[in-house]
Amino acid sequence: MYWQGQAVLYDQLLDARRAASSYLERLASQLNSASVGALRQASEEYQNLVHAMAEVWPIPYQRGGYSHPNGWHLVDRHELVGDVVIPRYESSWSDSDRRKASNIVRQARDVDEKVLVLLSKVVESMT
Repeated sequence: MYWQGQAVLYDQLLDARRAASSYLERLASQLNSASVGALRQASEEYQNLVHAMAEVWPIPYQRGGYSHPNGWHLVDRHELVGDVVIPRYESSWSDSDRRKASNIVRQARDVDEKVLVLLSKVVESMT
């Protein structure tokens, strides 16, 4: 049952990158400078990552909810990310499924590196 930790972290990664994309787009809409292009590109990188993560989402964990004996609970929910409906909890997450999620996490690391370069350029242009 070690899949739960990976699944929860996957969910948090998706949520954080979705929030970052939204924030960067909002920031870009408020600026009138050369930085706007880099901010929008960084936002788009995260949007693409979120969509890629949502496409493989049927592998992780939310199809029906889960109550742990220690008291924490993952609730039932469906969520629309782009055009993909994230399904509910699934307790039969296979090794193949975990590998798919691990690959997307590696992709997230690469996207984070690209975004860091873009944001460094934004900071440099503002100083």
